[in-house]
Amino acid sequence: GLFNNRVDYVHKAVLDNKMYKGVVIYISATMELMTPVIKRNYETVHEYVVPRDYTYVTPYHFRTNDEIIKVVNKSKEKWMIFVNSIDKGLKLQNEIRGSELVSTKHNPKILEQIEEKERFNCKVLITTKVLDNGVNVKDPRVKNVVIYAHDKIDFIQMLGRVRGNQPLNLYIY
Repeated sequence: GLFNNRVDYVHKAVLDNKMYKGVVIYISATMELMTPVIKRNYETVHEYVVPRDYTYVTPYHFRTNDEIIKVVNKSKEKWMIFVNSIDKGLKLQNEIRGSELVSTKHNPKILEQIEEKERFNCKVLITTKVLDNGVNVKDPRVKNVVIYAHDKIDFIQMLGRVRGNQPLNLYIY
């Protein structure tokens, strides 16, 4: 679906309750995915746009895996790396010290830890899109995010996983 599973459940419950006549508010950094579904299901829809503030982000770019691997291995800070395939994640995990790959099949305990505590213990968390929606990381020690995705919505969702607006270094492939 277009929603993460919890939002979809609430959305369906509201639509199924024909007696409900209240106001329903949906908020997302990527509303463009949800808007068509919302407009199909509600008679009146009001849209409000709040400008995004990315002043807390310092962007960098890199051209090769070796380049980012060297930067990460020299660093003492915590990192989140979003890759576009499990194979890429496994290759990076083999090259980056203190890293763990998290997906639905790899390290489900770490995924549970993130969902419950909104943080992770390893120095470098490598993940796929499994963490790009509905997961919060509220750890002020996470100072760096690497994103391999170029799709606008995936990119915004991945960057948005780190909450708190602490200064963040963003490395873009």
